[in-house]
Amino acid sequence: MLSLLGKMSGLLRLRLLCAVAMLFSLHVSYTHAEEINQKDHFGRITGLPIPRFVTLKGNKANMRFGPSKTHAIKWQYNRKGLPVEVIDEFDHWRKVRDMDGSEGWIHQMVLSGRRTVVTLEGDHFVRSGPNYDYDIVAQISGGVILTPDDCSESWCLLEHDTFEGWLPKDVLYGVYSSE
Repeated sequence: MLSLLGKMSGLLRLRLLCAVAMLFSLHVSYTHAEEINQKDHFGRITGLPIPRFVTLKGNKANMRFGPSKTHAIKWQYNRKGLPVEVIDEFDHWRKVRDMDGSEGWIHQMVLSGRRTVVTLEGDHFVRSGPNYDYDIVAQISGGVILTPDDCSESWCLLEHDTFEGWLPKDVLYGVYSSE
């Protein structure tokens, strides 16, 4: 192959090398995508599904740039019960994504498996049943933390200190469309 490359013109040689490099990068990209698709979708540490929703246990939780206390704090949460999505695990650390899309590492001790959801921005009418024809039970704004009790294909039955009722999934963060 090297003797063949030596006999080619410079431009042709460059084109051939670029083509080979492109094929190699496509192979590497395909192989990486294949590894992701074959990944177990369960945490290496806990054996629990990845991704999954959890909540913040207390009023203070630090999101860090990496999975150790030596990594700088990226964000500090000050709201107990806020749902975050676990997207990876390393030792005692969980890589999470919040409702704004920020990702970072949080120590597992400040996370709870208890499920909550939070309403997205805007005003929302909580209904007595799982569609818009049911009576309005309450009106709430964005940022309200609720406990999911049951979900249908597109609605969730939610509990709050002062009411219980249904909201469409598309106004909630902390629940998957498939659950």
